[in-house]
Amino acid sequence: AVVSTQSGHYGRGKKEQLKVAQHLMEMELCPLSYILNRTVDLLFARDTEELFHEPVNVDEVQGYLDEIKQPMDLGTIRSKVENMEYSSFDQFKADFMLIISNCLLFNATGSNIYKYAEKLKDTCRTIMNRCKQTIENTPIDWNTLLLLKQEEKTLEEQLVDVKNKVEEAKAITNWSTRTSRLKQLRREIRKIKQRMNEEERLSTADSMSSAENPKSEPEEGGPSGEDATKDKQSKISEFFVKKEDGIEG
Repeated sequence: AVVSTQSGHYGRGKKEQLKVAQHLMEMELCPLSYILNRTVDLLFARDTEELFHEPVNVDEVQGYLDEIKQPMDLGTIRSKVENMEYSSFDQFKADFMLIISNCLLFNATGSNIYKYAEKLKDTCRTIMNRCKQTIENTPIDWNTLLLLKQEEKTLEEQLVDVKNKVEEAKAITNWSTRTSRLKQLRREIRKIKQRMNEEERLSTADSMSSAENPKSEPEEGGPSGEDATKDKQSKISEFFVKKEDGIEG
């Protein structure tokens, strides 16, 4: 029984590791879509009555398209995220706010669904703010929407970023996922510090080499630089005489 329990725990641990690896890969390849997808999951969960999960059935709600010129729902937002139709947080937020404004425009003020939409807007404000902050803190190449390589940042900036991610990882509720992520981030911190030490060592060595081997200065009173070159060329030219000036025959 003990072996079976350990085996089950090991299996769950491997699944969590694979899940983390998959998330990291998605984050590297499509950082904006990854962040927005996680946010959509939270928005779906907050819509407990599932009123905005799917498009309004215009066959059942008469006159809806007469009032609402641009329908929107969470399902459509998810599809747009998966198809990478968003290139910024503002576009994503605008569609979410469109859900709310459509509901408030079509339904009577003070009705249950009107109040529900207002409450949903308030409860999702924190989610949207966190989404925006995460995107701002993520090094995204906005031309390609890919994750910028860490090498494009200084080592000091990389170190700060990884330390911030450590603090974020501490909030992960799943023990196995949190432990794996923290181990990975701490390994990354050690690598960055090693590279910083190596760069400092090389910089120090270069400085010492320059001090021991200063550039030779021209002797005082003698020609230097361009003048020395011209002087040399003049001496060489003395050996060449035009044919008409020389002795023929």
